[in-house]
Amino acid sequence: MENYLYPFFWQHGEDHDVLKKYMEKISGCGMKGVCVEARPHPDFVGNGWWKDMDFILDKAKKLDMKLWILDDSHFPTGYANGRIKSDYPQYLKKYQNKVKEFGPGFEKYFNLHYDEKSQAFVLPEERNSVLERELDLAGYFCIITSEKMSAKEAIELYKSRDVSEKLFRGDKSYLGNKSIRVYSEESARAKIFVEFVAMIVRCKMYIKLKGEMKKLDKKLNYMTVPAAIKELEKIEMVRQLDNIYRLDHAVTANQKVILKAFGLDTNSIKYFASELSKELKKAE
Repeated sequence: MENYLYPFFWQHGEDHDVLKKYMEKISGCGMKGVCVEARPHPDFVGNGWWKDMDFILDKAKKLDMKLWILDDSHFPTGYANGRIKSDYPQYLKKYQNKVKEFGPGFEKYFNLHYDEKSQAFVLPEERNSVLERELDLAGYFCIITSEKMSAKEAIELYKSRDVSEKLFRGDKSYLGNKSIRVYSEESARAKIFVEFVAMIVRCKMYIKLKGEMKKLDKKLNYMTVPAAIKELEKIEMVRQLDNIYRLDHAVTANQKVILKAFGLDTNSIKYFASELSKELKKAE
């Protein structure tokens, strides 16, 4: 199952029992990944931080979760938790007394001071109010609606629309339905319904194949949905001289791996072939 949501996992130096509880709750809600939010931690990149990270990484591995880590303790990132300023002050003077254009990206977060006569760069000064405003908005987004509704109703409506858009995108991408090509609303509804059922089947196949892939030692190129269907289409029945339909050839090794993902094996195929042969004989 693909994961589209990586919630912030705020770190405040809690006990590992608390970290374990929240990791299990996040995983239990179907979210198979988190973004570790570093900023509130009292010992960022210190011994306490690394002990917590070791615990979270180990827990994520056990729960089969992906992990993203915020790369600094403040915004904008890139200053290594203040270590550049404290341990390598010489780098702050790299452009000092030189004519240098920094661009709007730097000017947004720093007041850049220049010499009035030479226009050479003198020093940067953090714009604390801008940084604090950015931090206040971190982790939030705004939904503007044309109708009056509660925040809960707005987010539920937004998420349901997002699911619908992903569904239709999958319809176009995986089923090749880039145009409806029908001439009435009734036909369009019928076609969309059939495609919706096909998407359910396709998603079920994807989940089964992906689950089987995790058990294998190497990645096999025929374990995608299109490749698996193409491989299984090679299983054919032919009518032989005694007018009985039988399998044209034995089930291949690749087909056996694919069938195993769906809880089937060679005997299952032989049984289905036998039953189908009986039905075909009755129809003659």
